[in-house]
Amino acid sequence: MEQILSASTDQQLWMRASGGDTRAFERLYDRYWELLLNEAYKVLKVKEEAEDVVQNLFISLFERMQEVDIQDVKGYLLKANRYAVYNRIRLYVSDKKNLEKLRNSPVSFSQDQLSDWHNYQELEQRMKLVIHKLSDRCKEVFLLSRNHRLSYSEIARQLDISERTVENHIAKALRELRSALEPTYGSYLRLLLICWI
Repeated sequence: MEQILSASTDQQLWMRASGGDTRAFERLYDRYWELLLNEAYKVLKVKEEAEDVVQNLFISLFERMQEVDIQDVKGYLLKANRYAVYNRIRLYVSDKKNLEKLRNSPVSFSQDQLSDWHNYQELEQRMKLVIHKLSDRCKEVFLLSRNHRLSYSEIARQLDISERTVENHIAKALRELRSALEPTYGSYLRLLLICWI
């Protein structure tokens, strides 16, 4: 079995992983961990932060692998990694005392990274507007899932509703986001929905 996985293309591994084969997912993890870590480190300049970003990316992808349709695994992972790094910087900068540290740090951005960062910020703002228009309960469920990383069962217990109701609210929120934003943002939206912390 290991020889089959070793000889498999990224797409073959992803198909197996999204079908529940954890060994195929582990193979993708092994194949791309170092590349993604190096890319994150180029921007963050702190090894522990870069490791944390990449680890969280793989955890998020593992938790949602049956929801995600990936055609170009390497390209997808690199782009998702980039957005996860930007998200980490956004969270860090949201604390004003960290902003001055960041200004004095060795972090630097290429023109492509700045362009992607601008697209990411614009999409995130538009997502917030769409989420704001959701019903109160749907919005609450969605934010507990995405911002607080609660499982469906944890949300159901916390809100005293059924897991099926949680699933319905999440599905409705995702439909609304896709309907409003996918025609303009396409892959940016799919990546942000996965990487959104």
